[in-house]
Amino acid sequence: MSRRSNLPPYYQAWDILYDARNAMYGRGIPNIEATLALIDFTLVDALASGDEEGNSEELANVVIDRAIDLLDAWKEGRPPFTHFNANSQTQH
Repeated sequence: MSRRSNLPPYYQAWDILYDARNAMYGRGIPNIEATLALIDFTLVDALASGDEEGNSEELANVVIDRAIDLLDAWKEGRPPFTHFNANSQTQH
């Protein structure tokens, strides 16, 4: 697991998720299953977090909109993988 706690919280979360994804690969979980599990977990977490504040649907839509924005950036040749790629090169 990464020990780069000097990073902003967003990138610390990335590191933790990256480690979790590698653990899935280590267990032989196929790429599509790992991806679907991460997506479902993220959306369920957003719904649960939003429910605590009464804005589940709003938070779920933020997750969906962000995914669409990332896909659009990728289609336009602006892949949003900077931290992901840096992480894969420096840690694993």
